[in-house]
Amino acid sequence: MSSGPGTQAGEAEQDQPTADSSSVASTQSGKRQKRRKWPWITVVSIVVVLFLVWAAANCYGAYWVAHNGVISQSEPSVSQLGFPATNVHYAKGLVAWYTPPKPGKPVLVIVHGYQANRSHVLPTARAMYPFGYGLLLPNLGYVSGKALYGGGDREANEVIQAVNYAIIRSHAPVVLIGYSEGGAEAILAADRHAKVIAVISDSAPVSFLNIATQKSGVPSWLLAGVSIVYPWFSSGGHLEDLSNILPDDYHVPTLIIQGTADTTVPYSNGPELAKLTHGSLWTVQGAGHDEALALDPTLYVKNLNAFIDHALAGSRRS
Repeated sequence: MSSGPGTQAGEAEQDQPTADSSSVASTQSGKRQKRRKWPWITVVSIVVVLFLVWAAANCYGAYWVAHNGVISQSEPSVSQLGFPATNVHYAKGLVAWYTPPKPGKPVLVIVHGYQANRSHVLPTARAMYPFGYGLLLPNLGYVSGKALYGGGDREANEVIQAVNYAIIRSHAPVVLIGYSEGGAEAILAADRHAKVIAVISDSAPVSFLNIATQKSGVPSWLLAGVSIVYPWFSSGGHLEDLSNILPDDYHVPTLIIQGTADTTVPYSNGPELAKLTHGSLWTVQGAGHDEALALDPTLYVKNLNAFIDHALAGSRRS
């Protein structure tokens, strides 16, 4: 049988897709492509948000450290120190209390820690003065609030300026004593060739940033950006890490004092600092942060005197 024209036309229409079916297929293909893109867009968005949160947290941490070194505590007058002293400028805009040494005795430059000032080291000065030592108790630059905390870098240079002042003023040997972050800055100053015969570091951290991670319990990589951005928030300062700075040939006689009950600077910092400085470690059982002197004043003074005498004898032989 032959098919008619109407039948042939119907078959032709069936053989060719309609415009509507092509449009539907194109729409479905576009939806599939969009569905394939969405997971990647979501992942990238999450990564970007997490990075921004991480960066913001590290910037805030750097800002906080740089701007919170100053304290509002007032200082006693010179007449209230408990030993005769004068108020001096050991560098431009930097003040200290100074007492000259007795003949044959060194000057003790005693350095305060972060969020402290020279009045915080008065107990040590009062305990050591009766033995004839000269004393220089400097305020570091950020104490006044006119400068930001330099992360230990700028402060170590100020400690060197204090040492130079003591030498010029007294013509006597100098011993550095530092507490908490001031102890780390004293070690760093000695590494930078401050002209000292010995360093005594009490309750000092190896790294300011490591203390933050140890106390918070967060992984160190979460705060790794603080050191990177710190110069932006501290007028060019650097958060120093002694484990990355001290050379193998550090040779200044150093006594590390660390309490086992220190919750500010965990005890592990003491042995590590002693190893880094090739120094001696005095472990004080039951002592908290900067508490070794208060725990046993007689033993503290006895050990400091013995260490200083040994270092002084060694400097005279060399």
